[in-house]
Amino acid sequence: MATPSRTADPQSYKGLTDEVVTILVGPEEEPFHVSKELLSSNSPFFKAAFEGSFKEAAEKTIRLPEDDPNVFPDYLLWLYTGNLRSGKADTVIQLDGYCHLYVLAEKYGSEVLQNLLIDNVLDHAPSPGEHPDDKKDGDDNKEGEPFIEPNTLHYVYGCTLPNSVLRTILVDILAWQVDFDSSPELVNAPQECLFDIVKTCARRLPYEIPDEAKDACANYHIHRSTERCPSPKNSDSVQSI
Repeated sequence: MATPSRTADPQSYKGLTDEVVTILVGPEEEPFHVSKELLSSNSPFFKAAFEGSFKEAAEKTIRLPEDDPNVFPDYLLWLYTGNLRSGKADTVIQLDGYCHLYVLAEKYGSEVLQNLLIDNVLDHAPSPGEHPDDKKDGDDNKEGEPFIEPNTLHYVYGCTLPNSVLRTILVDILAWQVDFDSSPELVNAPQECLFDIVKTCARRLPYEIPDEAKDACANYHIHRSTERCPSPKNSDSVQSI
């Protein structure tokens, strides 16, 4: 049986004078009928496809087998209304949706949507020093749930390049704002993500060792409780073992 096609709200076509093109999304090629004008004006990716010399322009159809047909409607919602889908009170679920949609927006070059999604990710991020179990108003997360699921991190790292802003913001949030003593996000996080977090954490360290850290005896030497440090610089310091 053929997959029924999805078409945006006809009211959204008011003021648009161009033709409608077909986007076949996912391995099953689920069809979506969309305004060519809207796509081309909001996405360099679609503009190149439908206004260039490629066969997509002649056929008025483009196939996106690697894209998610369950996420593409959220892209269309933004395209026609400028809004994001609402109704998901659970922060983890909401963030997962934002990340999946960002991957599409980044691929299509829809920078306005990318920035909107980044702002919403920040709105859902824990504040500095906030415990992961703390809840924000309207957050239905259960106690002990992570800020973001490891599966979402794997998806992001599997679908984006190393210079992706989405990677950067998630790593910054995890490195600077999540409690490392109780962070389930990190247990099964991608190895590349953990390495990025380590690099970000390293930036917390000053470029020069502070004076108190230069006191090798107090910070790094091992002495018996009654021993004096033989180092001239630390002659008055004693470190117990």
